Amino acid sequence: MKQFKDASYPGQWPLWIVPFILVLATLACGFGRADGPVMLNRLPTLTRTPLPTLTPTSQAGAVAVAAVEDVGGEAPGVVATYAPALIQYNDTPAAPLSALIDPAVDANAEIANQSTPTTTPTPMLDNNLSAATPTPANVASVATATPAPTLTPTPVPPRAQRPIPEPTATPTRVTLPTAAPNSRTAGWSFASTRVYAGSDEGLRLYGEMVNDTGSAQELSYVSGTFFDDQGQIIADQTSTTDYAPLEIIPPGGRVPFELRVNNIQSAANFELWAKSTPHDSAPRQSDFEFVDVNGRDEDDSYCLEGALANRGGDLEEYLVIAAILYDDQGNMLGFGDDYQADLTEIVGDTTLDFDICIESPQADITGYELRAWGR
Repeated sequence: MKQFKDASYPGQWPLWIVPFILVLATLACGFGRADGPVMLNRLPTLTRTPLPTLTPTSQAGAVAVAAVEDVGGEAPGVVATYAPALIQYNDTPAAPLSALIDPAVDANAEIANQSTPTTTPTPMLDNNLSAATPTPANVASVATATPAPTLTPTPVPPRAQRPIPEPTATPTRVTLPTAAPNSRTAGWSFASTRVYAGSDEGLRLYGEMVNDTGSAQELSYVSGTFFDDQGQIIADQTSTTDYAPLEIIPPGGRVPFELRVNNIQSAANFELWAKSTPHDSAPRQSDFEFVDVNGRDEDDSYCLEGALANRGGDLEEYLVIAAILYDDQGNMLGFGDDYQADLTEIVGDTTLDFDICIESPQADITGYELRAWGR
C-alpha cells in the first residue's frame, strides 16, 4: 500500500504527463469499438435534370446558393440548395465516394466528432451568368426577374384629310329653240357692243340700242341668244337680265343698255333683239346743253361732273342724264345715269348740277358722251 501511494502522488510527476494521459484516454475511447462496423455516409448520386428552355427577359435574375448549416444529430448527407432553372451540371459522372474522402483521416474519429464534410458543387450557369454570393439564409434566395413593362402605343389620331373638291361637271349642251319671231320687234339695231367674259356674275355685255322702228317705242326688254364655237346655243332669253335707263325711246333714239348672261363665262357669237310696243308720246332729246364738264378718277370709278342747261320747254315729268364711256374702237366700256323728277325750275339760264361715276372699265378710256332725255 505504501508503495502504491508513493507511485500515484502527483506532486512527483512532471506537468506534461496530464495532457498526455488525457490524449491516451481519448484514443482509448475512440478505438474501443474498432471491431464494430464502420458507418460511412455516402453522398447521393446526382442525377442530371434537363434544363427548361430559357426565355430571354429584359433583366437577368440574380442566383444565390444558400450555405448549409450544421444539423444536430447524425448528418444524413450533404445538403445543397440550387436555383433549378439556372444551374446545370457537367456531363462528367459523379466521382466515387473514395475519391472524396481523405484516406489520412480516420472515419470513426470523424463520425464520433459529428463532423461531416460539406461538399458544395460548383454550378455552371447558363448564359454566362456569374454565381451570386451565398446568403446566410436557410433557403436559397433567388431574385425574380422583374418583367419589362408592356408598352401600349398611344393611338395616333387619324390624320385630318383635306376634302377633295369634286370636279366641275361639264355642262351638257342643250340645243334651245330660237326665239319665236313674235317675241322680237322688228326695226331695232345694236351698236358699240362690248362683251366682258369671266366675271363672277357671268357674262356681261354693254351696247347701244337704236330705235329704227319709225315711232316711239316702250321697251319691254332686251335679250339675246349666245352660241359656242360649234354653233350650239349655250344661253338664251331665260338666262339673261337687262337694264336700260329709259323706258320710252323716241324714234331714232340711241339708248345704252347692259345685259347680264348667267351660267356662262364666254361666248363665240351672239344675236341680240328687243321687244317693245309703240307709244303715242316720246321724251325730248334735244335742246339740252352740258357745261363745265370735267372728268376724274375716284377709287375704282371714273366720274363726270358738270351742269345741264335746258334750252327747251319746261320739264314737268322727268329728266334722265346718261354718261357713256368708250374705248379706242368706239365700243362701250360702261355707262351711268341720273334720274330727276319735277324740274320745272330748270329752264333758261338755270342749270342742274350732276356728278355721275361709272365703274372703271378694264380697258383705257379714250372718250365719253353725255346724253339727256326729258318730258
